[in-house]
Amino acid sequence: MAIATISSKGQITVPSNLRKKLGIKAHDRLMIESSGNAIVISRIPNLLELKGCFGKAFSEEEERDAIETAATEHALGLDE
Repeated sequence: MAIATISSKGQITVPSNLRKKLGIKAHDRLMIESSGNAIVISRIPNLLELKGCFGKAFSEEEERDAIETAATEHALGLDE
């Protein structure tokens, strides 16, 4: 457990052991939510860290083909 104090400006400092454990660095963004009487603070991953989490990325050629196919289907009304 860690204890933080709220400053007069409403700011808190996340203790260093938690920053290290969660990989939080300067300028990282955190999501703050309420859950009942608790405040939940979660690290928001950098977009670059998400690379590959949705499967294999398309090559440039595959991406171009997929865009062209989708645009053609949309223009022909086949995407509805």
